[in-house]
Amino acid sequence: MEEAIWGLTKDDLLRMGEILVLSVIAVLVILLVLRPVTRKVLGHIEARNPPQPSRWDRWLLVTFLVVICSMPLSGFIFDWVTAFFGLPASEVDVPYPLEIFGSFLGVLITAPLLYFLLIRPAMAKGLVVSLTRRHLVTTIVVVLAIFASHFAVSLHVHQSALPAAEVPPWEQHFNAGQRALEQEAYSEAEQHFNASLEAAETSGPLTLEVSASLTGLASLYQETGRNGEAMGSLQRSLEAAEAAAGPESREVGVVLGILAGHYSVQGRIAEAVPLLERAIAINEKVFGPESVEVAGGLVLLGLVYWRQGYNIDAEELLKRSVSIYGDRLGMYHRDLVLPLRTLARIDQSRGNYFRAEHRFLRAISILERSFGGSHSKVAAVLHDLGELYMDRQEYPKAEPAFKRVLAIHEKSSGLSGRRSSGSVEEVANRAFKNLILVLRRTDRQEEADALLAQSQRPANSEE
Repeated sequence: MEEAIWGLTKDDLLRMGEILVLSVIAVLVILLVLRPVTRKVLGHIEARNPPQPSRWDRWLLVTFLVVICSMPLSGFIFDWVTAFFGLPASEVDVPYPLEIFGSFLGVLITAPLLYFLLIRPAMAKGLVVSLTRRHLVTTIVVVLAIFASHFAVSLHVHQSALPAAEVPPWEQHFNAGQRALEQEAYSEAEQHFNASLEAAETSGPLTLEVSASLTGLASLYQETGRNGEAMGSLQRSLEAAEAAAGPESREVGVVLGILAGHYSVQGRIAEAVPLLERAIAINEKVFGPESVEVAGGLVLLGLVYWRQGYNIDAEELLKRSVSIYGDRLGMYHRDLVLPLRTLARIDQSRGNYFRAEHRFLRAISILERSFGGSHSKVAAVLHDLGELYMDRQEYPKAEPAFKRVLAIHEKSSGLSGRRSSGSVEEVANRAFKNLILVLRRTDRQEEADALLAQSQRPANSEE
């Protein structure tokens, strides 16, 4: 399992480094472009008789620098950081270290631009009082002290705000199961979800805790192709949620949406649609028409329409869900992947390959940010992208996509504690068959034969 430091995973820390490097590059580029311009402007307004500075003038300028460096871009950079990480727009759900990091980036970008574009040229022209090295060092120390104290206070408040009571055992196991499921450690996830259910049932068979644990189990069963067990868990979860919170509660709306999605995947459309409509109605009443919960129901209903061939109705619902998710969760949130992927498939069916490619690539980028580049979810959308390239007969682009799908599958299968689900294995088999076709269609029959000889996978007989 991936350990978190102050709420940040290793991937988060790597992304922070990426943003830091990009910010430094941006500052250098802006300085190179704008510094000659500011020098020219200041030359026109140079004062002929610069004032004689006093020590108070210098310290006032230091105070001004501290305020300017600490404030202007912090809010903007913070919003950018949260969007980059795919975090909610609300600061309540954002880890404190990221909040500090966003503020720090604001200073990192503002201070050098302000100093090199305005303060230093102005001092050289005599337009403002000059600062000694001691004043500049004082400014830097004060700014760093502000952020150090901000970090310490924020961390203390965050820790003090945590409930004194320990997290209930059922919730500990549930959270551990969710993390294991995201990392495709299915055996570990099943152990935790079963332990969560066992702990939750000590308070009774029809509680919200039991409902949540059963929903977690159902997600695991769906991922591993155990559809019958998933259906049984979801029906029990719905029964527990209705008994504990009422038939019009938010908890019931969540379970209805998941159950409807399961029916849809199995082709049981007549059963899925009324459940989805009921879930959307509940969520609109509880959360509002532009809520994330409503967007989730719209995605599932759009998928149902798409599977029935009603692409116009599906596209309308999916675009609305993308708009809601983008506004509420940011442009890089993982919940955007499913509607983007489905919209791309609709575009592909209409021959709008350019827009389909753009949406597939955006979905892949989001998944890589959320799960890393070796996750099976990345492989699934990569395979879709490869098939798009095959439709366009762009075989040089299709080949690396299929090869990467196979590499991800082999890496995932080789990790201890993991086993491939049925859907993951199916994607890998289809990628292998498509790769063989690409090799054959590019007159590389010997490579295709060699690849077949090395693998136990069946070849596609299609030419």
